[in-house]
Amino acid sequence: MTGIKKKISKEMIDSMFRKTVVKFFCIVLLMSVCFVCSCSLGLASEPVTLSIWWPPHYTDPVAEENFFIELNNKFEKENPGVKVEMMVIPWDGLLQKYVAAVESKKLPDLLASGPTQLMALVPSGMIRPATDLAREIREDIRKRGEDDSFTTSLVYYQWEGETWGIPLHTVGFILFYNKKHFLEAGLDPDKPPTNWDEFLEYAKKLTREGRYGFSGLYSRDYLTAQHLLTFSSQAGGGLRKDGKVILDSKENAVAFQFYADLYLKHKVVPPAALSQNEMMTYDDFSSGRTSMGIFLPQYATAWKSQLPPERFSEFGYATLPEGPKGKLSWGCSNPIYMSATSKHVDIAKKWIKFWLRDDNMHEWLSMTGRLSPLKYQNKKWMSEYEHPWTILAADQSRYFIDWGYPEGGSPAGGIVGASFIYADILQEVVFNNRPVEEVLAEYQKEVEEMYSKY
Repeated sequence: MTGIKKKISKEMIDSMFRKTVVKFFCIVLLMSVCFVCSCSLGLASEPVTLSIWWPPHYTDPVAEENFFIELNNKFEKENPGVKVEMMVIPWDGLLQKYVAAVESKKLPDLLASGPTQLMALVPSGMIRPATDLAREIREDIRKRGEDDSFTTSLVYYQWEGETWGIPLHTVGFILFYNKKHFLEAGLDPDKPPTNWDEFLEYAKKLTREGRYGFSGLYSRDYLTAQHLLTFSSQAGGGLRKDGKVILDSKENAVAFQFYADLYLKHKVVPPAALSQNEMMTYDDFSSGRTSMGIFLPQYATAWKSQLPPERFSEFGYATLPEGPKGKLSWGCSNPIYMSATSKHVDIAKKWIKFWLRDDNMHEWLSMTGRLSPLKYQNKKWMSEYEHPWTILAADQSRYFIDWGYPEGGSPAGGIVGASFIYADILQEVVFNNRPVEEVLAEYQKEVEEMYSKY
């Protein structure tokens, strides 16, 4: 009996051991599956945050904020598990903020700016090429049979075989003028100036009794530099031609002197223009202190809702007066671009495509008076622009150029545009009474050195 008991006990023990081992592995397996599932569920429940830095693009910050709240809520609903965080970065400190983020390698997923800031950042290696995304968007445009103005917009974001940004919208200058002031000065409000000679003649006649003919700007400001690029290009000058810097050209000297003399010689610009910023120049026009201005059309859209109807009805609009060599003028498509440190590249690309979608773009353009980078040359889309200033901007857009024209994008061109070199040249002429040819020759060397680095 003892032997049988021992044998049974051993068999029972062996069986129990095998069952215990099986149960153990089953439990371990089940726990592992549960752990993985719980982790997966945890990740799925944790929203992916898409971070965007965005400078203000509209004159009404409250309206712009509300627009983006609704836009990003819409994106989040269409993309469950994604949360969009957008931070507004003022233009006057934008480049410094971006450079600091590049140095610390703490960038958001997406950044928006002008082409100058983008191209100035590209050599850092912290901007992710958008070449493939641009190709996808361009192919979609062609499939729909629409005019490919998008490709033209990309020129200023291209460098070393890559495309570095995607255009958000297109913006550029038109001429604003006060019809009431025209009548008081004996000018026909239905016949705005068409060339430089007429522009100067009108500005002189419009300057009277504390009122000035032109809202020019002579301080160290983006608007100053953009005005000067417009005038220098219309004179046949510019920044580069045939691979060479042409800053000290005779054409540029003519343009810079013409602009300087509006203040120095002809006295058709308010004295305060030496120290004002862009917004003050717009305020001078909207308040009636000046009679003509070269402005962005978005201000008319804002003034339409902000000013009394009788004041707003005084404003007239036209394409820019033509220079000795044509109607070229500063204008650009502001880009959005991805950082090299972005952890959500696919979502970032999805947001960019979402932004360019017809329904979203139409709402934005209706509010701001800007132009679509995809459709502004398309007749069907043009019929949806409801304001005369927007239609005129679309007409002027055929002549828009950016820094580096006609050479296209370059970090050096971006640095010139973002560092106010054109404004610095003007100030040397106006403040220090230096000959314009001398100053241009001096800055020619500085700009040549910039381009030699790239």
